[in-house]
Amino acid sequence: MTEPSDFTQHEWKCKCGAELLFYCRAGTGGSIGRRVGVCPDCGEEHDVPDTVLRVFRKVNREWVSA
Repeated sequence: MTEPSDFTQHEWKCKCGAELLFYCRAGTGGSIGRRVGVCPDCGEEHDVPDTVLRVFRKVNREWVSA
């Protein structure tokens, strides 16, 4: 069963100006491999500490699923 604490959120400002929120599954134990979140506007990859499940973009002060 998944607990609410098993998830994290990471806000990011992309070079293209997009404000992003990466909703992630929290990593446990050692980190293997690279974890990235991708900007839906420009395709830029951003290193994040956890596995990205969903990406949101700020539009008019609200987070919208990207």
